[in-house]
Amino acid sequence: MRQMLAEAERRPLRVAGTRLDATVVRLLLRQLIQHQEYDTSLASVVRDLCAAAAGDLAEPGPDLSALLALLSAPELADSLVGGALFMCGDGGRPAGGWPADPERGRAVVTPS
Repeated sequence: MRQMLAEAERRPLRVAGTRLDATVVRLLLRQLIQHQEYDTSLASVVRDLCAAAAGDLAEPGPDLSALLALLSAPELADSLVGGALFMCGDGGRPAGGWPADPERGRAVVTPS
């Protein structure tokens, strides 16, 4: 797996017409590593990604194919943009912090 990640750092892996750089590969793996019930899927995805790094992957298996479909889904792009806009525009914690006194915060949002 380390060799596969090192290869993705040098140049994106090509899988079914999709280019996966090391950041995306880590994101995909992180989603599967977090939950023990995904261990079988994790093993399948790692095998496919290692084969892709070696130039030996003709067709991704069902687990990697599902992740690739998710990455290209317009709904995902829309939700990521909305989330990014919210997080970047939010002046609350941890960006700048909300006022320590809750009354001061209410005064800002309550019209006079």
